[in-house]
Formats: sequence, structure tokens, C-alpha cells
Amino acid sequence: AGVVPATVEVTPTRLRDVFALALDNAVEGCVHEAFAAVLCRFQAVTCRDLALAADLDVIAEDEARHGELAWAIARWLEPQLTAAQRAVVERARAVALAALAERTARQLAPFAMAAAPLGMPSGAQARVLAHGFAAALAAA
Repeated sequence: AGVVPATVEVTPTRLRDVFALALDNAVEGCVHEAFAAVLCRFQAVTCRDLALAADLDVIAEDEARHGELAWAIARWLEPQLTAAQRAVVERARAVALAALAERTARQLAPFAMAAAPLGMPSGAQARVLAHGFAAALAAA
């Protein structure tokens, strides 16, 4: 007769205000999602497994779209904030960018043994990628 699916309980979340959304978007979208595209592109180019490299290329494109969407949301949301709120959002984005190199190197460290075959950057390479990403954003 088939499998009866388990009952799923969903806890309702409260709606977030524009400031909370803008703050989250600035860090998670504009910085982390956009940089994920850079990391995936690096992996796609350096991965030894051609099938995996092709998959990583698709993921990189998807992450790039997420980053683009985050910046579009920022351009729409942030003008709705007060000057003080915009300053907080800009500062949070700057802090996330400043921490990106070390954060990424730390997250990749446990995978060091498998990094090269999978195209994952070393800690030093991740730092270079993060600094280049931050410089590109600053120049944009």
C-alpha cells in the first residue's frame, strides 16, 4: 500500500523587519553567497575529476546568481533604512568581508588532505581569493 510519510511539525517564525532582512542579506547574501561562487569557480577550474568539475561549474553559476540577487535586494532594501541602520548594515558587510579570508581558511582546514583532488583551495589560496573578492567589491 506504500509508505505513510512522517508528520512534519513546522514551528512558525516571526516576521523580520526590513532592517533585520537587510542586515542578514548584507552578510549572508552579498558576502558569503557571492564568495561561494568564487570558491566553486576555483574548484571547477582546479578539480581533477572532470565530472565533478562540471557539477561545480553549475553550482558556481547558481551561487553567482544568489550573489547577484543579494546585491539587487540590497539596492532595493537599504534605501528604506534610516541612515543609522544603513551604517550598521554597511559595517556588518565590511566586517564580514574583513573576516572572510580567515573564516574561509579555517572552514577549509579539515579538508586539507582531500583539497587538491577536489579542487579545493588551500588556506593560502583561500586567503588570496577572499582578498581579491573584497578588492573587487571595493572597486565596484
